[in-house]
Amino acid sequence: MSDTKDVTITRKIELNLHGYEGKDFKEAFDKLYKWRNICFNAANLVATHCFHQEQTKQFFYYTENVKVKLADVNSEKGKDSGILTTSKQNSTYQLLSSIYKGQIPMSIMTSLNSQIVSSFNKEKKHYFSGERSLRNYKSDIPIPIQASDINKITEGEHGNYYFTMHGLSFRTNFGKDLSGNKIIFERSLQGEYKLCDSSIQVIKKNGKSRIFLLAVFQFDKLRVNIDPKKVGVVKLDFETPLILQFGDKVIKIGSKQEFLHRRLAIQAGLRRTQIAAKYNKGGKGIQKKIAAIERYKASEISYVSSRIHKYSAELINLCIKYKIGTIILENMKDVEEKTKEENNEFLLRNWSYFGLREKISYKSNKFGITLQEN
Repeated sequence: MSDTKDVTITRKIELNLHGYEGKDFKEAFDKLYKWRNICFNAANLVATHCFHQEQTKQFFYYTENVKVKLADVNSEKGKDSGILTTSKQNSTYQLLSSIYKGQIPMSIMTSLNSQIVSSFNKEKKHYFSGERSLRNYKSDIPIPIQASDINKITEGEHGNYYFTMHGLSFRTNFGKDLSGNKIIFERSLQGEYKLCDSSIQVIKKNGKSRIFLLAVFQFDKLRVNIDPKKVGVVKLDFETPLILQFGDKVIKIGSKQEFLHRRLAIQAGLRRTQIAAKYNKGGKGIQKKIAAIERYKASEISYVSSRIHKYSAELINLCIKYKIGTIILENMKDVEEKTKEENNEFLLRNWSYFGLREKISYKSNKFGITLQEN
């Protein structure tokens, strides 16, 4: 027997501003940086006000007859001792509205206020017990957005998608997508998954600005008959993509020859075409070679994605078969160190450890299997 339960995952999808050139492109990026800076100041302002509101109750100590509640005086809860003219959460939103209205879409402020107040309420007992200091939000804080803010989603070239958000136009950039973000995004468009309130992250690294959609998806997690106490150790090895160990059993999934043979053949074809293209002066010949190069690249991406999907699916099926409820995954850093010690940079480049880990994480979550890093 199995039942279902909602599960939530967050995926990091790179975005590009779409349809902007020169001055317009700079203005669009400046707008994102402005919104991020407002969120940074607003988040710390809300946290500070929440803290002072809680402290206010301690100021009324002159007489035992004075009782104070952080509640709307007009509500049933606060009619006798409420000191606010609105709800506690709405009081900080009104503060943000009085300062930032007209400078930023207020749906962003609504989401931000809700997040900060919720976080404060969860952590306030630790603040007042002295276990930790008030949370300090950093300048690179993500910009929260509501699912309804993402509009006009259309499919574009190379499997990417276009959409608008608060008057700005974006294009997804899934790249090699070994994590399967494109599949998850498309499932949300088909209604299989639900795209929830998410956020936009704007970062600057090595002088280059980059944009990411931190997309939150919700879907049904299939509950299967597994034992959370039964542990399987998963190792990523040089000779075998995955090795599952539990009890006295050792099960190997895939092989180096199977994984690398086809991938290296594709890479060899790509290199030959790239070399040939260097000596082509132009015209239809160069266009055909460029098209061939793109086909080789797409073929490699598709092949790697299909392999790691196959291996991760086989692993999860084995866990379900043997009722393994907890997977301990060998730390990727250990694998990388071992690879470097053996001077096998070749494997490190071609083995796709990160893609495997992401697929295992996604599939184990879907079936309620706990994943732990060693």
